[in-house]
Amino acid sequence: VFLSLVAVAVSGRTIGRSPWWLGPEADPAPVWMVAVPVALVIVPVWWAVRRTATAGATGIVCALLLAATAVPDAADRPGIAVAVVVISLAALLASVAMVAGTRHYR
Repeated sequence: VFLSLVAVAVSGRTIGRSPWWLGPEADPAPVWMVAVPVALVIVPVWWAVRRTATAGATGIVCALLLAATAVPDAADRPGIAVAVVVISLAALLASVAMVAGTRHYR
């Protein structure tokens, strides 16, 4: 997911249509804005490494929040928005699979 977001960011910069969290090349976004999607990718991985019972649910929430980060790009950069939504759907499916695989049946 992280590498896919990097690919979207690089592609957006190349064509001059960067995602909102990256900003234009002439006036880049603050570091905290770039940290938003990065944190939404790192938090589920950290939770999974810690082997907590809520790792799958955390991944689902972060995937949905990552999809929400596409909303500001939807109006003027729909290609970027679609790419971020597709990436977040892949993350969502992986998290749902994690929940299904780690569920304890009685």
